Amino acid sequence: MHYWSVANPRWLREVEHQRPWTLNVWCGIIGDKLIGPYFIEGTLNEQKYQEFLDQHLPLLLEDLTLQERANMWFQHDGCPAHYAIISHEVLDREYTDRWIVRGGPVA
Repeated sequence: MHYWSVANPRWLREVEHQRPWTLNVWCGIIGDKLIGPYFIEGTLNEQKYQEFLDQHLPLLLEDLTLQERANMWFQHDGCPAHYAIISHEVLDREYTDRWIVRGGPVA
């Protein structure tokens, strides 16, 4: 644990009972708009990501105009869930040739 203090800014207390945890956050940027954030608990896998793409992403995009959606591209990083076959199927259906990922239409 780190404590920020004017009197002793380097003070540190070591604790042995902390456990590691993870948090995945999806966020999008379209023009000057921030989409999300959407929090995914635990380890991101292809099923969780497919559920996000099918069920939660459409709700996050509701405030975009049809023009913004028509011109939107979907870009991924190197997470394995992003280039799973099931993710490719959803992206092919919803963003035909407008998504960027390893093994996708645009590498």
